[in-house]
Amino acid sequence: MADAREVAQRYADLFIAKFDEIDPNGWRKPWISSNATSAWNISGRQYTRSNRLLLSFLCDYKGWEIPFFMTWNQANKLGVCVTKGEKSFPVVWFKDWYEKDRKRISNQEYLNLPADEQKDWKRKYILSYNNVFNISQTNFRTERPEQWQALEDKVKTVIETKVRYSSEAFDKALENQTWLCPIIQNDGNSAFYSPAEDKIVVPRKENFPDQRDFYGTLSHEMVHSTGTKERLDRDMSGLFGTESYAREELVAELGSAILSSMTGITTSIKEDNLQYLKNWTEAIGNDPGIITGAVSEAAYAAELIEKTIGIGQELSKDLKMKEIIPDIEILSEKEPVKSRSRFDVLEYEPQKSKSRSL
Repeated sequence: MADAREVAQRYADLFIAKFDEIDPNGWRKPWISSNATSAWNISGRQYTRSNRLLLSFLCDYKGWEIPFFMTWNQANKLGVCVTKGEKSFPVVWFKDWYEKDRKRISNQEYLNLPADEQKDWKRKYILSYNNVFNISQTNFRTERPEQWQALEDKVKTVIETKVRYSSEAFDKALENQTWLCPIIQNDGNSAFYSPAEDKIVVPRKENFPDQRDFYGTLSHEMVHSTGTKERLDRDMSGLFGTESYAREELVAELGSAILSSMTGITTSIKEDNLQYLKNWTEAIGNDPGIITGAVSEAAYAAELIEKTIGIGQELSKDLKMKEIIPDIEILSEKEPVKSRSRFDVLEYEPQKSKSRSL
């Protein structure tokens, strides 16, 4: 239990620092800079889901130019040392299910149950994590200078080929209407998802002075649309100004940021959500589990969008690490898991309220 809380606290500390940068009256900095749109393990494996987002945030916050990470054991195998005083950051993965009277069912089985039966089942998680260090927190640069330079060059190449102003996957989803609900473009100036009609409405792309903002807006509303009972079953009942409404906006913003890292389209926080996110700082400080739950839900939403419209096909993930680090095979052995903690998700989610204002 302590392990899960420790991970939640590290997440909370990072997000509080990120939200402290927000100026509700004019802050338009992208969620993630172009240098940190992805994160990789030193073995060449790209991090996914919430780990991609959190490590990208961390690189952005710390100013690390090379988004490669390694565990303590991997550093030892490569003959490099972690700099004294540097702190690691947890990368996590979850296995979740629903449970009643010691019987387990999968997420899909839960969603297939009648609504009146779902309330009897409780969602459970097992959290596992390993601690990692950015390559800049080690003496890799002095021990392997040529490989450091090669990694630097590789990152620049990836950024140049990845940073984009349009997305073929999103464009095709619009043209062929392949998303899970209709997406309607019009000449208005507002964007929204309607749960009652299960449809998304967005202004036309040409109505945006910067078309990157179009994709940010579209992905934000698509994340909202994943929250229905038939899809990922989030609480969509909150009215404007309530905690549950603000939580859903937090999930949508984080999901949009994850999708931004997948497509290479740098997007900013929606202007009308700046104050909402700023107000989360105190709540996250009091209950670190808020951000753990929100990041997890955003990652599941982004993954559903990625798989449905085929975003992953746009990006090449093969970094050809063997050419950069010839002895990379010494890292092929599976890393031991730092810790596993089973916990009840309800202990880590904020109390939901339809009347409490932020």
